Amino acid sequence: MMNFTKAFTFLPSPKRLRNILARIRRGTPDECWPYDGATRSRRSPYGVVVIAGKKWQVTHLIYLLFRGPLPDGKFVCHSCDYPPCCNERHLWAGTHDDNMADRTAKNRQAQGLTHGRHTMPERTARGDANGARRHPERLRRGETVHGSRLTAAVVAEIKSLLRQLRPVWTRAKGSRAALSQTDIADRYGVALSTISAIKCGKTWRHIT
Repeated sequence: MMNFTKAFTFLPSPKRLRNILARIRRGTPDECWPYDGATRSRRSPYGVVVIAGKKWQVTHLIYLLFRGPLPDGKFVCHSCDYPPCCNERHLWAGTHDDNMADRTAKNRQAQGLTHGRHTMPERTARGDANGARRHPERLRRGETVHGSRLTAAVVAEIKSLLRQLRPVWTRAKGSRAALSQTDIADRYGVALSTISAIKCGKTWRHIT
């Protein structure tokens, strides 16, 4: 969403503005007034116009003209929930959290059989179409993950130690490991769950 707080300097000429407004199909004051011009995309049918070399949403331009500049951190929301609508009576300024709360209050969130996985299963990336397989170079893993405390060399050492774990039998203590996962976690200063995830292959699977 674009903020029009300083957009007064980018307003189109009166002739261009008349052409933009002419593409809005006006109805009664309470009806939605859809914009018949260009849209952002097929899946995002918000009307857009190019002003001073920049692409702007028509709803933001309408809000600016009839309501004034947007407050910082807010963008234009629809009370009618119809993206192409440019009726200024249906527009209000809110934050992302305000918009999500409005969606939840109206029960418009996709869930169950209305979720995209059910309504458009052909668009769900599975198998070889998944982004992790199509572009593995973009996948953040190992040391590139923010907050990672281990390196590939250290994980290789940990995996070597995990392969060496063997039960040792004693009469006094029964069966126990000569070097447990807890010992390995203490040695490298990480949580036991980190070592367990490495052992089970949930993390650092690319390190052999």
